[in-house]
Amino acid sequence: MVSTDTHAYASDTLAALRSIPLRHKLVVMLEKAARLTTVHSFPGSSTASVLRTWASSGSPRATLVAPVLRPIGEAVDEIHDLIAGTEPAGGRIVLTFLHPDPVTDPGVHACLLELLEQYGHVDLIVSTTHRRLECAAREGGLTVQTISADDLVFTEDDVRALASSVNLPASVAEVVRHCTAGIPTVVMDTITELALRPVAVSGSPEQWRAAAERCVARYLAALTPSGRSSRLGIILEALSIAHLIDSDVAAVLTDNAATTEDLLALEQSGILLAVQSSDDMPRTWTMTAPLRTLSSRYPTAQDTARGERMIALAHHHRRTQTPHLALRYAAETHEWPLVVDVVEESWVSMLAQHMTLLRDILVRIPPEYTQNKVAVQAGLNLFTRNGSRSTSMTDGLPRTVETLRQLAATDEGIDRLRIGSVQSIMHRVSGDFPAAAELAVHLSQLSGYILEINPERITDELPVLRLQWGITHQLAGDLTTSSIELNMAYRGREAADTGFVAANAAGSSAMNWAMVGEPTRAQLWLDYQSKHPIPAGWLEQMVQVSGLVARTLLALDRLEVETAGDALAALGEPSHREELWAYIVYARCLHALATGTAFSALVFLRRQRAAHPHRVRAGSAAMPLLAAMEIDLMLACGEGNNASALAQTLTAPESHPWTLISVARLHYLTGDYNAALPLCRELDADQQARYPGLHTEALLLEASIHLRMEHPVRAGNCWRCAVTIAEQTGALRPFTTIADADIDELQKIEHSELVSNVRTDIRPVFPPAVPLIVVTEREHAVLALLATGMGTADIAKELFVSINTVKTQLRSLYQKIGAHNRHDVVIMAKHLSII
Repeated sequence: MVSTDTHAYASDTLAALRSIPLRHKLVVMLEKAARLTTVHSFPGSSTASVLRTWASSGSPRATLVAPVLRPIGEAVDEIHDLIAGTEPAGGRIVLTFLHPDPVTDPGVHACLLELLEQYGHVDLIVSTTHRRLECAAREGGLTVQTISADDLVFTEDDVRALASSVNLPASVAEVVRHCTAGIPTVVMDTITELALRPVAVSGSPEQWRAAAERCVARYLAALTPSGRSSRLGIILEALSIAHLIDSDVAAVLTDNAATTEDLLALEQSGILLAVQSSDDMPRTWTMTAPLRTLSSRYPTAQDTARGERMIALAHHHRRTQTPHLALRYAAETHEWPLVVDVVEESWVSMLAQHMTLLRDILVRIPPEYTQNKVAVQAGLNLFTRNGSRSTSMTDGLPRTVETLRQLAATDEGIDRLRIGSVQSIMHRVSGDFPAAAELAVHLSQLSGYILEINPERITDELPVLRLQWGITHQLAGDLTTSSIELNMAYRGREAADTGFVAANAAGSSAMNWAMVGEPTRAQLWLDYQSKHPIPAGWLEQMVQVSGLVARTLLALDRLEVETAGDALAALGEPSHREELWAYIVYARCLHALATGTAFSALVFLRRQRAAHPHRVRAGSAAMPLLAAMEIDLMLACGEGNNASALAQTLTAPESHPWTLISVARLHYLTGDYNAALPLCRELDADQQARYPGLHTEALLLEASIHLRMEHPVRAGNCWRCAVTIAEQTGALRPFTTIADADIDELQKIEHSELVSNVRTDIRPVFPPAVPLIVVTEREHAVLALLATGMGTADIAKELFVSINTVKTQLRSLYQKIGAHNRHDVVIMAKHLSII
């Protein structure tokens, strides 16, 4: 019989544990202002308890908690009444929803998004096991914060505070945190059990560990209705080895025992987190990290085939063209021959897309498995040397034709080709595009000589190498050389039977032709791409990017703005790893010009550029492309001064056709025809042939300038040339870059049937003129001193002029800038980039 004192001690212990303020990081995240906060809760995370504690904390943000215990669709009216009847503290209301399950209640996302759209003063905190809601909210432009499962667990400091509250030694914390993975309910059970056993105060780590393991065993058994030995429990244990789960992976791991219904049941209970961002994507899950840790750390006695299942999973991902996952599983089981085979097969794609994973695994391979493995040795030479963290990247290729031929005739030539390709990609990934492109040129030459001498040695792998060389030139801005390599990659794919190479090469070729203003050729390559479907997965997403950019640009050239918007919706925002991010940004901004949303596109462009600083460098395509687009967006917004300030920062805008045309447009729209006209003629014959779209824009600019300078014959000549190019290429978008009135006047000079047929679809993307505020040198000096806080007398003294002169200059500045006082004139001058 338990004594009254023991009951009292237990009650006091539990009360003490519950009173400890824990998970400070989580509370800080809940305090952060975001329209939507999603919480990836899981069994034992005590999410509801944390949210209730936070809501009663007195925080100004924690104004209202509304746990919804039935489907949200049925509770819509009472939610609206609740919002209407609540006086928001600080102007905002925070609603908390616990487990609005997206599987059993498909309408929940729409309901929650409607609440956010309808009530701008309402924020939501939603406990969910799916990422669709946060993805949809981000697409709608809402601020979203995600609290992951790792954010919900106890830190070692949390466990130490719990132990201290019941007089357990601090050293208990490390053991308990490790054994329980920090899962709150398991930690609390363990600390409670130890606190109720006086021996634990003076016990050993083995005793503490044994208590934790007992609590873990109870927790794992409770995850499924009939325990770990039940059918669902066995499935759960089998799935715990997988980093990413779909129906095929579940079939491999459970010998086809797991059904989609089983996976949905595990999601509904919070054990699996659904990671697909929309209902159109294949169902994919991950196991909540703390649960995966515990399941992996404490397998059942019956789980004797864990290693075999992981190897089977590695082979599955090798077959389904997801080599990064195959590599991860093979390395976890120390199946080094398989690791080496995967690296040898897929090092090119992994180096570009999964460099960190590849590096971490390469350095773990025992040396005896890397002998005579060229790709593995090349990677090791790049990443490490004698245990050091990094090495210098030197390509070591000869530069002359004769020495390249001599190298091609030796066995070393193949090795140098592979090693050089790794190094070229490494240059590219690090942002050194000129070095990557230069090396790619020599590698292409070397491969040509090897093909002449010993073609069977490289026939299989050459298409994927050429694909990478083509992408390298693309990122360096050399679209002509890129298209040559991509064409050869596409034509060589049959020997290697690599559909993904063909699809990627075709899509990238289509993007190149669309970028230069050749929609007919772009469409041809898109048709080629459609003949090579790619299995769903990360490779599909990588391959589709260039094709979707091409489809967007192609639609815009055809004046099909809605079609372009559909392609952009499928494209989405560029991920942080996306190498073609600048081309995605360019396509989005062109669409924004066509739809009159230039200001939001300007914000988007600057945000994306700030997110990729190491990729916006001299020698990259991104630098001139984004500079030109930013100038165009500012002109569309009427910001002549800011566009002019940016143009002045360009070292040589005439050195690239993109910046050349945008700066010429800047001068044209701000009325400086004498500066614009020479730039319109700056494109040489080679550039005119390689960039027909930009050549058309230059001709149309020149035609408009001649109109305004009353030179109708010259205007007609330029117009005639522009129309001829458009008839040949099918690109109509350039006609949207000049004013409606100019097109009508030019049509009177020489009528074009092509333009007449699409006249109603041509909507100018720039205003007829853009104001440019010009201040004198003395006015600029006055402004600069005014910005430092100087008064009129001090400015006069500093500039050695009279006070009346300064006042006169200030009045002139007020009139030019449109300000009414000193403070406003400084603020507006800074906004206009005058100072």
